[in-house]
Parts: sequence; structure tokens; C-alpha cells
Amino acid sequence: MRAMVLTEIGKPLVMQEFDRVEPGPGELRLRVLACGVCRTDLHVVDGELPHEHTPMVPGHEVVGIVEALGTDTDGLGFKEGDCAGVPWLGGTCGQCRYCREGRENLCDHPEFTGYTRAGGFASHIIARIAYCVPLPVDCDPVTTAPLLCAGLIGWRSLKLAGLCDSLGLYGFGAAGHLVAQIAMQQGRRVYAFTRPGDSTTQSFARSLGVTWAGDSTQPAPVPLDAAIIFASDGALVPLALQAVRKGGTVVCGGIHMSDIPGFPYRLLWEERRLLSVANITRQDAREFSEVLKEHAPTVHATAYPLEHANVAMRDLRESRVEGAAVLCVADLEPTMSNSEVPEALTGSQLRDDMSAPSKEHSQIDPDETRDAECSAGPARARFRLMDSLIRRFGPAAHLVAVLALYALAATAMGLAIAMALWFLDAWQARMVPLSGAWHWILLGFGYGLAFFLAGFTLLVVVPIYNFLLPTRMGPYRGGYFTIASLPWCVHNGLFYLVRYSFLPFVTLTPFGPWFLRAMGMRIGRRAFINTELISDPCLISIGDDTVIGGAVHLFAHFGGGGHLTIAPVSIGARATIGQGATVMGDVEVGADATILPHSVLLPGSRVAAGETWGGVPARALSKRALSRLRAAREGKI
Repeated sequence: MRAMVLTEIGKPLVMQEFDRVEPGPGELRLRVLACGVCRTDLHVVDGELPHEHTPMVPGHEVVGIVEALGTDTDGLGFKEGDCAGVPWLGGTCGQCRYCREGRENLCDHPEFTGYTRAGGFASHIIARIAYCVPLPVDCDPVTTAPLLCAGLIGWRSLKLAGLCDSLGLYGFGAAGHLVAQIAMQQGRRVYAFTRPGDSTTQSFARSLGVTWAGDSTQPAPVPLDAAIIFASDGALVPLALQAVRKGGTVVCGGIHMSDIPGFPYRLLWEERRLLSVANITRQDAREFSEVLKEHAPTVHATAYPLEHANVAMRDLRESRVEGAAVLCVADLEPTMSNSEVPEALTGSQLRDDMSAPSKEHSQIDPDETRDAECSAGPARARFRLMDSLIRRFGPAAHLVAVLALYALAATAMGLAIAMALWFLDAWQARMVPLSGAWHWILLGFGYGLAFFLAGFTLLVVVPIYNFLLPTRMGPYRGGYFTIASLPWCVHNGLFYLVRYSFLPFVTLTPFGPWFLRAMGMRIGRRAFINTELISDPCLISIGDDTVIGGAVHLFAHFGGGGHLTIAPVSIGARATIGQGATVMGDVEVGADATILPHSVLLPGSRVAAGETWGGVPARALSKRALSRLRAAREGKI
């Protein structure tokens, strides 16, 4: 196997050959097809991160084919020949406070691909199977690799930025150009800030459709709701704080940043927030995969042979790359599917305790690089055409869509009613010989059975429709009536057929959770759900042993400012949601948390593990406040 190895901090990588390593328990070996080059790799090579060691193989945006599996990997979702991705987070301890709270990105004893574990600048890689990302076998390795870090970190940064109409991006490289496209598809206005005088990157940003592009030293043309800093220059922090409005948010999206200069407190005052992003979680990857189904960005990538890793990092350091830089093991065409990859492109990874190299290779001519850009394709063009037609013919298009949805609902109801009529026909035929009271009693009983038969038929038919139709939806912000919001309309339209007709009859039976799971809701073991007042089930996640009280309103959407916003709801293990409470979209409830009855969790609420929240709107309650509530309940005050 071959690898580009960091043998000394601050020195160029060296091509070396090693004996192939077998995967250990819970591990797999990938033949690497492509690996993105990230600015974090520059920080690793430059020695800007703590606890570095050499020799080390960088690279943490890895796409490859599963070549071998270690022991204890049964049932973990991968087999030989599958396509898999290896991101930055390579492992966690699972025991520390942060892991137990579902915040594995803050693990006290983490493993990172290309930093504490050997990475993907190699022909092969060994990875922990539980932290790999399943990928379609026909995906394009070159344009998929940047999504495994630039895309994931960009998505986490966008989540932390919160709900915003105007978003500033400081730095417009791999992560910036992906986040910009997703944000614009969600209906946001994006403002791109680049190095002063970098007209090439500014033109690139404008070509993607941003509202404005200019120098980072320029004032923003409008007050920004939020800003994300992907560049590693700490001097951008005061500039971004100055650009956001009162109550705005600035997110630092990098793993390393130069020192932040002093700035007056007035820039932070008026409830502005300054946050940092630390790594990613596996839940981020699952959420991002759902987002990509509705808001897939065009990945602009420059491909380099593996031997040119030093050239790729030089170009990235000097901002010569438009979009992302990606290493290929051999001459891999960006449009080639994995099934078409020649055998010469396949390979494997190193363990942390790399054996001594058997041979070094001289560097190859650094000028032989090639550009690869994944075009938007005809599907995206048709999508935009349909959206423009809807905006132009809004009322008429709305009427057509509503009638189509009614027709769809009628077919589902028709199937359920047909089953009931078929049963009634057979039942009534048996009632003919009877007369008197028994005839009417049994006939009425038959009608009751027919109702339940129709209801149970709906429980089966509606999830099948939901699976077959375009109802895959992810986080969204934009108009109520667009092509992008259509899956939301169809998904909830189908769900409401059961919610308002039959769901109350089965909520407290095993059929209730079964139906919710069939509609896409993630429900943990032994969770108890005593409410049918649910919307957007496919965007709701409920942990093990969680209790959802009676008449709780649980939904993942809300409106405001003329926009529809769809955002996931996550409720951790052993949490309790009191009777009559309301949980809105973009809410996270930690493990062992309690929401008091009739409280309202507004969008953006983040309930930490073990906390108790109450009120309208709900807020964290102190021990003193809880003591007063208990005393009032017991009649002591």
C-alpha cells in the first residue's frame, strides 16, 4: 500500500510504501478512491494542533470501497464491496459525560481521522466501522469527498447560526461554497466575504448566486442576522461581530484560528452571540444526508493525483483552489461511478503504529493537475423552472396542487373504505337468515368492525404511499408553496388522514408507535407516547425510555416573517414532556430533561441534559424555582 506521510512537522509529505494492514475488531479496511484536502490538514502539517505525532498520514474526507472487515462487525451495516465514507470523527470513548449526553463531538478521549488515526492520503485506510458513513455505490468519489468534512462542518455551523434571512460567510472555499448553496435553496440571502482583492473568488461566489460578494474589510451592505467564519484569521471575528445586527450570531467554523485581537465590548453587547464549532457527530451526518436529498449543492472540485498532495496543499494554502481540492489514487474521472473505477485505483489504510517504510518515491511534476466540476444537471434546471412557474402562477398552481393532494387522499381513503365495504357485503349476507333484535345488534357490530378494518387498512396504506411518493424532506426555510416545500405538504397530508380519523384509537396500543415509525419517526426502546397531536413525524427523534404526556403538541415546523421553517426535533433518552406541552421545530431536549406541563418550547430552545424547563415561553428553572413550585403544589405557600 502507498501513503503520503508526514515524517516531520512543517516538512513536505513523502510518498512511502507499507505492508497491508488487516482490520482489527470493529474495524474495516477501505480501498481509497478519493480523499478531500481540508484546511485542517494544513494545520496538522504545520503543527498548529496540540498533541501531534509523526509519522502520520493526513486526510479525513475519505471515499472508498470496503475491502475487508474485522471481527465484531456483524450487523453494523457494511459488507465487502460497499461504498463508505470516513469523516474527521474517527472514534469516541462512549463513557464520558459528553458522550452520555449525546454530544460525542466534545468527547474527552476522541479519535480523529488523519490526526490521531492514520488518514486517507493513502491507497488504503483502516477505520472504525461504527463511525463510517454509508454512501451510494455509484456516487462520484471526487465530488462526494468534500461533503464528509466541508459539507458536515458547514451544516453544523449553519445549524448553530440559527434562523436567519441574511447570512454572511467569511471565507468562500470548500465549506463556504457548499453552505452558500444550501442556504440559498432554503430561501436565505447570502453575503460572501473574501480576502481583500480576491476578485476571482468573489466572481465564483456571484456565479453561484450569492446576493453580494466583496472584501472582508468592507462593511456588510445590510445588517446580517448571522455570520459564519470559515477562514482561520482571528481578525475576522471583530469584523463579523460588527456586521451582525442586535441579537445576531457569529459562528467560528474552523478547528484552528489565529489570535483574536482585542475589540470593544459594544461589538458583543446587545445580546450578540459568539460560538465555535467543535468537530461533528454521527447525528450530524444523518441529518446532512437528509438535507442533501432536498438541497443538494453543486460540488466544485479540483482533482490531484495522490502523489501531488503537497501541490494540492500549496494551492489550498495560497487560495488557488476554486471550491474544494481532492486527491485521487490514480486518474479517476470526476464523473466516473465507483463501479467503473479501474482495479489500479483500489487500496487500503495504515494503523497508528505504522511499520517502517520499505521504499520512498520521488515527487512527481507538480504542474500536472486537472479541474473537475460536477454540473448541476438537467434535473436542477427543471426544478428551477417549476419553481419559477409556481411563483408566476401562484393561485392557479396552488389550486392544482391541492386538488392533486385531495385526489391522492381520496385513493388512500378509497382503498380503506373498499376493504370495509367488502367486509360489510360478506357480513350482511350472513345476517339475512337472522331477524329481530339479533339481526340489528350483529349488523351494528359488523359496521363497527368495518370501521376498524378501514382504519387498520389506512395504517398500512398511508406509510406505503409515504414511501413511494416524494416525501423525503429535510430542514427548510422559504416560501410556504414551492417545489422544495412540496414533500412537507404531501407527508403531512398523508399523516393527517390517519391522525384525524383513526390514530386516537391506537395511540396507546403497539399499533400507534408502529405507525409513527413507519412514517419515519425515530422512536427509542420503551418510549411512551400518549398523544396523537403530531406533525412532521419523519423529522422527530425520541430517545429510549422517554415519556411524551397526553395532549402534547409535537411538530417540526413553524411560520414567521412570511416564511415556512422546517427544522428537526430531538428528544433525548429518559426525557419527560409534561401533559399539554408544546414542542416546536428546531428544538433539542437533552437526556433526563423534564418539560413541565403546558409549557411551550419555542424554536431554537436547547434543553441541556438533566434540566427542568417550564413556562410560556419555557425557560430553564433554578432549584429555588422548582422548590417553590413543589411547595405551591403541596399547599405550603
